[in-house]
Amino acid sequence: MLTKLLMMTTSSHDGEALVAIRKANEMLARDRLNWQDVMKRPQSAKPYEAPKAKPREEAKPREEPKPKRKRARDQDEPEQRPDESDREYTLRMFRRLHATVPEDDPFRDFVTSVYRAFKRCGRLTLGQFDAIERSYFRSFADED
Repeated sequence: MLTKLLMMTTSSHDGEALVAIRKANEMLARDRLNWQDVMKRPQSAKPYEAPKAKPREEAKPREEPKPKRKRARDQDEPEQRPDESDREYTLRMFRRLHATVPEDDPFRDFVTSVYRAFKRCGRLTLGQFDAIERSYFRSFADED
């Protein structure tokens, strides 16, 4: 195997040659050898053989996936809320956040970047919608 790797180092493809060199180095390191040890071996020494791989362990049974937490938009609320496709509701959230988040707050930069993406694409991802909506509801709680 070592000879094969060394032959690959003559490749005209630099990436392939580099990988071959690194694999050869790994092979030597596994046996706690270095290139000096290899070069000092007498010619009559038997060729290098990689240690045999350990048998694979049996696959462990998969655990049941944990239930996903409810997103803010999936939680029960007293009033019926529009979903993320309702443009007016989304714009109302952005107006509220721009009015309540201080200009020097780094979160305002996030809100502005999501707003620009909304204007450009006409929609929000679920993650963006959840973040904006949570912040929108939190802005009312902060007034109390």
